[in-house]
Amino acid sequence: MCAAQVAQRELGLEAAGDIAGVVVAAVVGDHHFEVALALVAERGQRAREGRGTVARRDDQAGEHGDAAIVYPFPMTRSRTLSLVLWSSLAGACGGDGVGHLADAPPSTGTPVASLATTLATMAECGVAVPDGVDLTVTNTGTADLVISAATADSGFTVTTTLPLTIAAGAHASVTVQPPASVIGTDIGGATKTGTLTFAAPTHTVSLTATVLGANIAFTDANGAPLTPMLTGTSGACPAPLAVFIHNSGTEAVTVGAGSASGFAFDGFSGGAVAAGGVVMQDIRTFTQGGCSGAAAIVYPLTGTACTGPTVTLQATFNITGTSSCFCS
Repeated sequence: MCAAQVAQRELGLEAAGDIAGVVVAAVVGDHHFEVALALVAERGQRAREGRGTVARRDDQAGEHGDAAIVYPFPMTRSRTLSLVLWSSLAGACGGDGVGHLADAPPSTGTPVASLATTLATMAECGVAVPDGVDLTVTNTGTADLVISAATADSGFTVTTTLPLTIAAGAHASVTVQPPASVIGTDIGGATKTGTLTFAAPTHTVSLTATVLGANIAFTDANGAPLTPMLTGTSGACPAPLAVFIHNSGTEAVTVGAGSASGFAFDGFSGGAVAAGGVVMQDIRTFTQGGCSGAAAIVYPLTGTACTGPTVTLQATFNITGTSSCFCS
């Protein structure tokens, strides 16, 4: 920093007996940096023009509004000493080394980013481009806030064009798009996670995406997965089998009537199944001669379903003790 370099020069000037130089260096180093920069530029020009007199430290202070800086006696030095001092200070503080220092930087203030540390999104199964969610960034500081870059991982995407400048006291939104929820792969109610990272200023935001959609599954009365097998002995038709249709997802869905050769259905014949809901259907054997068979019972789905546009229940029947079977 310039102030530290000036302090070293102050010690050297003091050793050389240049009291006026000590004073000027002290002005620069004594927590009056911006004022001192302007002073260095001004005095350096005067030194080059031959006006090398510095009356006393309180004269310098008075010109720049610092009444606390007072030296009780006049101090002068030659034009050569003045030029050496001001050129030296200019070089220490980043000038051109001959007394022409850049203007003092204005007081620009400091930007402060205020934003949430989490952002929740949602994505429906089957929607290729889910809706993005806005993250509000507020600049509570006193200077412009520039968001230069932001990235998201795990399939999340930042869709806002960057860089983005937010004025002091204002706010703006950074939009994050969640990853798509894929039918047949994702499960309604599941949560995906990721991280949004702002490069400058550095902030991280935890991202979540809830998968929206119905999940249809077939179970027995105890909730265990079910693959129906209807069995009859001594030529008797098998007893009907109760099948429970569960929706473990987040959305209601309409389940159509199932159909398959070799089977008939009682009870539920199609309708809405609420999120978290369950309906029951009896499946029985329907045959006009055959004593065994297998089929995929297909149920069409209408609505937002992660399971797929249809769900399938594999079922079989087998009747022993006879060569010709008739069940309806």
